Amino acid sequence: GVVRLWGVEPSKQGGAGSLRFLGGLPARGFVNGLAIAKSGKFLVAAVGQEPRMGRWARDGAARNGLLLHRLDGGPSRPANGQDIN
Repeated sequence: GVVRLWGVEPSKQGGAGSLRFLGGLPARGFVNGLAIAKSGKFLVAAVGQEPRMGRWARDGAARNGLLLHRLDGGPSRPANGQDIN
């Protein structure tokens, strides 16, 4: 799967205007949860072989765990420290 990142463009009236696609981060398996660090430098994704709320699909090549993405352009790594690229 892919975690897609979007930016919010303000409208001329001061509210949210439109979304702008920023890019995608690779994530093998189903993304079942997301969190962004308060610093904005990291994104943590909970990934698994199956969707969190059901068992209608399975990715046997995926591993259950956490995926840590640096948002400042550095390499992405699973929480166990192995390269995913």
